[in-house]
Amino acid sequence: MHSRIKVFVVLFFLFPLIPIAHAETPFDVTSCVVGPATALSSSKELMILGADFKGIIMSNHENKVFDNFISQFVGISRIMRGQVDAVGYTKLTDLDGDVIYVKTTCVGPMGKTAWKWILFHGTGKWKGVTGSADVHPITKGQRLVKEVWRGCYRITGTFELPPK
Repeated sequence: MHSRIKVFVVLFFLFPLIPIAHAETPFDVTSCVVGPATALSSSKELMILGADFKGIIMSNHENKVFDNFISQFVGISRIMRGQVDAVGYTKLTDLDGDVIYVKTTCVGPMGKTAWKWILFHGTGKWKGVTGSADVHPITKGQRLVKEVWRGCYRITGTFELPPK
């Protein structure tokens, strides 16, 4: 009987020290953006584009995560010999002014590229955020006028916040 009490006492005092697994939170959003896309090179052999897009995010998920966030994206893309190599960073701002920073990458053959999001930094309630997502174009990106881009994207993934 004495050994059961010791086990109980040890478990009782050590249990709070065992880290509790944090569940990933799913998200599914639509992001629509518009802004300048500037060509550094636009030949058949080499296309290099810089972008500075702003937009809004609408949640498609019942949890409404990231709904009404404002997005700002800056990035650069290179297309050479039919291969895309693109990287950019997005700043997602919620209604309280707290921010999530996201790295966006795209590598692969034209028309078959896979866009990815990596959530890597946050402020305020988003401090310590991590996560990832797949990005799929909904609309064909179209220029409104010379050097202005518009488009909408479906972004699905998960994120985690550290325990408080």
